[in-house]
Amino acid sequence: MYRRNKMLKEVAEKRLSAIREFTELGSGFRIAMRDLEIRGAGNLLGSEQHGHMEAVGYDLYCKLLNESVKEAQEIQPPQDSFETTIDLDIDAFIPDRYIRSETQKLDIYKRIAAIRSEEEHDDMLEELLDRFGEPPRSVQNLLAIARLRAQAHNAWIEELSQKGNELRFQMYEHAQIDTTRIDQLLKDYRGRLKFVIEGKPGFIYTRARINGKEAEDTLHLAQELVGALEKIAKIG
Repeated sequence: MYRRNKMLKEVAEKRLSAIREFTELGSGFRIAMRDLEIRGAGNLLGSEQHGHMEAVGYDLYCKLLNESVKEAQEIQPPQDSFETTIDLDIDAFIPDRYIRSETQKLDIYKRIAAIRSEEEHDDMLEELLDRFGEPPRSVQNLLAIARLRAQAHNAWIEELSQKGNELRFQMYEHAQIDTTRIDQLLKDYRGRLKFVIEGKPGFIYTRARINGKEAEDTLHLAQELVGALEKIAKIG
């Protein structure tokens, strides 16, 4: 596509690399997106085409653009904005035997991470069934954790983690919960659930053990406890 030994500009090399990388059917959109990152989206409110997104990527660029538009419109972001993270000792991934294409796999990972409701969870599961067949347990766990993360966020949980036989629920420092219902919640779990206030407030659940092994399924237990915390949360 170009003369041998000819010096190419950096932009030309990047565009040729994109054409070489995206060869699958339907890759035209991805090539266009890569070109957009290379040359920049430009001034969306004018006619200029400049400014590079390569350093931040298209998704982050859109997020920054959205924040800038809201700032220009004097729309303030919510004060109670925080991220929820989940760290449980369970298998939650997409195996190669289920989705072979790395491009498709990354796209599915990204879309699963964006799940925010039961409806979105069900839609994603239905699409996986239709495109790739019955998902293995690790993929079902991945979907469940994505849904659990959204539910935990509604319950003002900043971090849900597993430490040995404990499940820890670290609450957002400005969490809005009905404190009058905490005592009854602790009684419902007969001493296994404790409320801690050292550092950031939160809850710790000590799992039951039989013959040295945990008697409760980690994921189901986490879902149950997040549901209980969601009931005492003031949402909206």
